[in-house]
Amino acid sequence: MTRVLSLIGVLFVLVFNGCSKDTPVSSNPDKEISYTVTYNGNGNTSGSVPSTQTKMQGVTLTIATNTGNLVRSGYTFTGWNTEANGTGTDYAVGALYTADVSDTLYAKWTVIWGGMKRIEGGTFNMGDTINSNSRPIHTVTVSSFWMDSTEVTQADYLAFTGYNPSNFTYIKLRPVEQVTWYDAVLYCNARSKRDHRDTVYTYSSISGTPYNFCTGLKDLVINMDKNGYRLPTEAEWEYACRAGSATTFYWSNTWIDSEANKHCVNAVSTPLGMSQPVAGKLKNSFGLYDMIGNVSEWCNDWFGYYGLESQKDPIGSAPIESTRVERGASWAHVATFLKYYRSGCRSHGSPKMGSNSTGFRVICKDDEYASPSDVLPIDVGMPRY
Repeated sequence: MTRVLSLIGVLFVLVFNGCSKDTPVSSNPDKEISYTVTYNGNGNTSGSVPSTQTKMQGVTLTIATNTGNLVRSGYTFTGWNTEANGTGTDYAVGALYTADVSDTLYAKWTVIWGGMKRIEGGTFNMGDTINSNSRPIHTVTVSSFWMDSTEVTQADYLAFTGYNPSNFTYIKLRPVEQVTWYDAVLYCNARSKRDHRDTVYTYSSISGTPYNFCTGLKDLVINMDKNGYRLPTEAEWEYACRAGSATTFYWSNTWIDSEANKHCVNAVSTPLGMSQPVAGKLKNSFGLYDMIGNVSEWCNDWFGYYGLESQKDPIGSAPIESTRVERGASWAHVATFLKYYRSGCRSHGSPKMGSNSTGFRVICKDDEYASPSDVLPIDVGMPRY
């Protein structure tokens, strides 16, 4: 009997030791496992990183905002990445972190763009065959002008107007949106006054709140001969978008997801669900960012039909309805709506209405007043977040 008990004891020890070798045994099996997410400024020149976050196993946490106002000279903060060189997994501000692993997230930086670009005038074939309202294709000549290299950002708009009507406000380097056509016009005038230029738009009274859902400008007159800032005509916009190309999309005649995604926001089958910081994609041959994707852009013209005749510096047709032209696909147009990414595709909307997928950029005349020394990035010295 004693011998049997001894054998059982030996077997128990062998089994217990075997289990303990392969399976960790916690001294406190009820204790939850936790993980940490640490933030790294990745070369920031000022500001501080968010505090380390702790998540429990199986629980998600929300990626921190740029609470410490991280700044890196010459760069724009665009989120976080699991690798310092930006080749890892991207995490946008406010995204959900689900991995059950401790990790360091590095600030992701994008080089800041360069103000306005001079667009040398020329002749091109305007229009497209995709929609009836984009036909017929006709010859247009435009004079030289200066154009914002990016869409007007929330930081810029806020600095000029004191308002930020945008829906996606997490990063102020996103384009301003939810602006009416009239809001955009008032911004142009405010920027002209800052730079001591003649205002292009005159009016007798304002309906709604200026810069924050303006719904009308009574007795509006648009003087295209003035040297101030204004919205581009539809012809100027398409000429700038094409940037010398005659292809369906300004980068190619053929749509390939991986290639298109280098040029425009949301050029993928899965939508991002919001706008993104400006200048995050490749610029076109004229040095302009986000001409397709991110947000659609207001143009100066009423929406009307094209004609067959050749034109020089057209300012729009007689309106067929009370809408203004919008151009360029937005974050809301995923790759399943390919026609919107075409350089010649047209859209339009009520000038009294704003949308979280519509913004704008501005231009000014190419004359003795416009030079690289006085047409500067309007966000210089302004807060970036």
